Amino acid sequence: MQSITARVGDTINWTNRDPVVHTTTSGQNGVFDGTGWNSGLLNQGQSFSRTFTTAGTFSYTCVVHPSMNGTITVTS
Repeated sequence: MQSITARVGDTINWTNRDPVVHTTTSGQNGVFDGTGWNSGLLNQGQSFSRTFTTAGTFSYTCVVHPSMNGTITVTS
């Protein structure tokens, strides 16, 4: 997973290019933080998008693979 910088109003799109399922889920270490997004399971070729409407730093993870973590920094 990556660290990404975006601006308020930008849409981030994740596409699973692996042959195994993944998620994009707000939180860390495979744990949903309960306040953001959860794509559900994404099979190979499936995508999920989210538009960020506020500035801040948002952590994300894969609930299937807890060691996969990233950060989205959204600026105004």
